[in-house]
Amino acid sequence: GPLCGALIGVSISLLMKDQYRAEVLLMMSRNYSQEVKSGSSSQLGSLASLAGLSMADGNDERVEALATLQSRALTVKFIQENNLLPMLFSGKWDSESKRWKSSDLKRIPTLWDANEFFKKNVRSVDEDKRSGLITLQVVWSDPTIASAWANELVARTNEYLRTRAIDRAEANITVLNQEIEKTSVL
Repeated sequence: GPLCGALIGVSISLLMKDQYRAEVLLMMSRNYSQEVKSGSSSQLGSLASLAGLSMADGNDERVEALATLQSRALTVKFIQENNLLPMLFSGKWDSESKRWKSSDLKRIPTLWDANEFFKKNVRSVDEDKRSGLITLQVVWSDPTIASAWANELVARTNEYLRTRAIDRAEANITVLNQEIEKTSVL
């Protein structure tokens, strides 16, 4: 009865690997588009709206950040560039010969498998709707690796969003310059 249950519990706890969780708390920074909407540059905002350009608000940016952080593209690129398939599927990897244990292609993990594993077992993203804070958690058997992965995922997300914002701003400037050239109004 109870002794058997206790022995099973102890056995399971001895067989389980330690898991470490790295958490990164993210907050969207105040950006230029919010300043435009608040009126500090209302003339530019008005000109942009006349030209048919929409200025993204903080909510749009938070949604984009959440989507990017959880995206398949970001995850697959991260896994591929860091060669994580052998690490994520260590039971199927022969580290001595540096190849998969099976030669059957159906048994060799793919990037799709790695993405699914990563999103179900390694990375989680939660948003506090009241505060707007986003928490990224990475769970792994090595605390240093968990922390490095969490920080790199955030850095990659920031870089992607920064590049997108620059591209959008340049496109908006191009459209505004075209509109200025069309008009003869001083």
